[in-house]
Formats: sequence, C-alpha cells, structure tokens
Amino acid sequence: MSFRAAAGIAFLVFAANAAVSPLYRIYQAQFGFSATTLTLLFAVYIAVLLLTLLFLGAVSDYAGRRPVMLAGLIVGAAACGLFLSAHALEVLFAARALQGVAAGLLSGTASAVLHDLRPDGRATPVVSSAAPTGGQAIGAIGASALAQYAPAPTRLVWWILLGAFAAGALAVLAMAEPGTPRPGALSSLRPRVSVPRPARGAFVAAVPCLVGLWALVGFYFSLGPSLVAQLLHSGNLLWGGVVLLVLGGTSAAAASGALTKADPSRVMLAGCIALSAQSRIFAASGQSGLAISSPA
Repeated sequence: MSFRAAAGIAFLVFAANAAVSPLYRIYQAQFGFSATTLTLLFAVYIAVLLLTLLFLGAVSDYAGRRPVMLAGLIVGAAACGLFLSAHALEVLFAARALQGVAAGLLSGTASAVLHDLRPDGRATPVVSSAAPTGGQAIGAIGASALAQYAPAPTRLVWWILLGAFAAGALAVLAMAEPGTPRPGALSSLRPRVSVPRPARGAFVAAVPCLVGLWALVGFYFSLGPSLVAQLLHSGNLLWGGVVLLVLGGTSAAAASGALTKADPSRVMLAGCIALSAQSRIFAASGQSGLAISSPA
C-alpha cells in the first residue's frame, strides 16, 4: 500500500464526515428537527467513533491493514448511500453512526499504515495529523459550494464521495499488505485501557486540553454554519463551509508547520491560549449579532 494512498484514505473519511455539516440547515428544514437534535447528530458520530476505536482500534495489527481499511471504506460508502436515500431523521442518525464506524476503522489503521511504510520518516506524524484536519476543511467547503451552486444539494456530494470510497476500495484491493498480521484477532477485541506510569502526568495534563478542543470542534461542526448564517443574515450555505474551512485549514497548517518541531508542552500551551482567545471572540461576535438583530 502506498504512502500517498493511505494518506488519501485518511483525508477522504474525514472529508466525508465534514461534508454533512453545511447540509444540516437543509436537513433541518426538510425534517423539522431542533438545534438539540442537530447537536445529537454530531454526538452520535463521536460516540460511535470512540466505541469503534475502543473495541476495534487494534484489530488491524492482527487481521491485517488491508482488510480493515477495506471494511472501513465499505462502511463509509454505505453511509453515503444512507444519506442519498435519507427520507427521515432516523436515517440521518444511522448514516452518522456508520460514519463513526468508518472513521474509527480508517483513522487508526491509516496512521498505522503510514508508520509501517515510513517508520522513521519525518513526514509520517505530519501527514497523520494534517490529513484528517485537511480533509475536514476541504469536505466542508466542497459540500457547501455544491449545495449552494450545484443541483441536488443533498445528493450530488454523496454521489461524489460514494465514487471516491469505491475508488479507495479498488486501490486497497490492488495493493500489497503493508503490515505483518499476527494471531489473536478475537482477543484484541477486548478493550484494554491503560496509561504507562511514566506518561501519566503528561496524560492528566493533556486530557482537559483534548476535551476542550473536541468540544469546540463539535460545537463548530454541528452548530457553526447555522450560527454564522444567523449572524450574517444570509441564506448562502457557502458561509458555513468557509467557517469550517478556516478551522480545518488552520489546524492542518499548524500540524504541518514549524510547530511540529517545537517543544510539545509549549505547543499545547499555545494551543490552549489560542482556543481560549477564539472562544471569547466567538462569544463576543455572537452577542454583537444578537444585539444587532434585536429590536431597539
């Protein structure tokens, strides 16, 4: 399996996961659900993703990289099929759950493949970090542009992604197994959660940062496009994609830039400061928008 193909698959699965965010406003108008339900649509994706990583995160070490990546691509394609046939809210939840499974299978396995192919390469950690965030950025802006300016706003993007998943599956079938499978696939399904003693201090310090980061990402990808539309008083779906493009694009740039060579604790501190500043700016902009839209 080529290095570029593995990076492309990691990019693809997160592009597909982000593609639904600019479309939430259309689905909300079609099915009449609330902002709370919209948030739950994102939450079910995260919950299923975490469960998949917990139970299947190490299965590619035993079953092989190619079978797990192929399974993830098939599940991702099935999610696109559900979005194409979505006629009720329950179908959207099922599609998001399948996207969580696909992301859980493909994200960890793609990173393992990158490490298998270039275990000592500098590009491996950079690509592993930048491909998902870059995929989210391109998926969001691409879906919003297609929804706004192309026909079939809730269908065309899923046909394109369905074709991309099919192409990815063919690429995986044509490639050699990059890893060395070992026995014990069934026993690997039993969750084992532990932190090495020397790393526990760093783990405790990092957990609040990670929780805050993903909570903010969840907020943006679930409610961000709707809030931006309200603040700008615009029905143009592209604005929602632009906001997510900025978030994902700057994340990918930071992951692939000079910060990767800096001290990790300093980088984490800088990231926490940036997130805090961003949250205050967004809150202030929201209050300003409400003030402008309120009657005198």
